[in-house]
Amino acid sequence: MKSGVVIALGLAVSMGSASAASTTSPAEIMNDLAHATNSGDLPAARALFTSSPTIVDSFAPFSWQGANAVDKWWSSFGRFSKRHGMSNIDVELSAPLVSEFDREKDDAYVVVPGVITGSMNGSTFRMTGRNTGVLTLTPAGWRIVVWAWTDDPH
Repeated sequence: MKSGVVIALGLAVSMGSASAASTTSPAEIMNDLAHATNSGDLPAARALFTSSPTIVDSFAPFSWQGANAVDKWWSSFGRFSKRHGMSNIDVELSAPLVSEFDREKDDAYVVVPGVITGSMNGSTFRMTGRNTGVLTLTPAGWRIVVWAWTDDPH
């Protein structure tokens, strides 16, 4: 249950858009995703991904792939959070731990620590973990190809 909250919250990003992505770094795109999730802005979140991404998170079915991966992940998290009485979820990301770029291929690998807070069944919770992203530079800017959340050990 804790890991699902963290991963889902890790996906949250600031309100991003295709135009915003063109001027920001891969780490900023990860942060944009957290803000979009926090604000409940599915279109902004969707705009940060490639057309057929892979998402890995700690709640069933644990992996979403293809053209509708973002929408399916979003829907799965909605069901998960409702089932566990989650509300007021907020994801905050820190500076990247790893930010490697392959300039030749315009690919990036980014690891960003995050903290997810909120309420679960009336009690507050706080979870920490890592957002890992593989991004590619497209004509519209950096886009997420693969996104995953990993809980910190407890």
